[in-house]
This record gives sequence, structure tokens and C-alpha cells, in this order.
Amino acid sequence: MPKAYLWDSSLVNDRGARFENLVALHLLTLCTGSKIRKGTRSSCATCAIPRAAEVDFLVTWEGKPWFAVEAKLSDRDFQPSLAYFRARLGIPFCYQVVLDGTADYLRDGIRCVPAARFFAALP
Repeated sequence: MPKAYLWDSSLVNDRGARFENLVALHLLTLCTGSKIRKGTRSSCATCAIPRAAEVDFLVTWEGKPWFAVEAKLSDRDFQPSLAYFRARLGIPFCYQVVLDGTADYLRDGIRCVPAARFFAALP
């Protein structure tokens, strides 16, 4: 099922979908800003294999995978598709960005990070 993101996250009723929409807006700002400031080609898209695996966002830099992001409300469990796409596409960095919680840790090459810290680190 294709996803649509809104310019105004507050219009999204579901809490999880609203948070994912907010992450999408931050990544769009990152990609657009890098094109304007540096003239680089960066983009953000979803990455999915129908009925098998999906990751919320894959950000590319100059046509190559740069990092993948899965937006979650909590850090209870890692999304297995992050590891799947990391291995198959050679994605250097994978993040599970969480809204609730303060945990910041690395497991199997995937970093679980609070949303505020992730957003603050984006240029």
C-alpha cells in the first residue's frame, strides 16, 4: 500500500503515523537542504519488498545508500527489516528512531536513538 505524507503532521490522527510523518519531514528537509547548500544529489524514499520486508526510509547520497530509518513509538524491539536491507544493500548506517524513551544503544549495527537526539544531529 503506497504511503502519503503531509506537510502538516498535526493533521494525521494516528500517533504512530503522525510520528512517521514528522520523521519524513525532517529527512525531506535534510535532502532538500543538501541539494541547495552543496549541490549534492540526495534523496529519501521508502524501501520495500511486497509482502516481505519494508523499512520506513532509505536516504541516498550521490545515488548510493547512506542510511535507513525506521520510526517507532518505543524501543522495545528492533524492526528486522533494518538488518535485512542493511545486509543486502550495504547500507552504512541504520537507525530505529523512537519517540518514547531515552535509550540510545547500538545492536548488530543498528542504532536505537531517541527522536530528539536524531533530529538534533541532522544538519
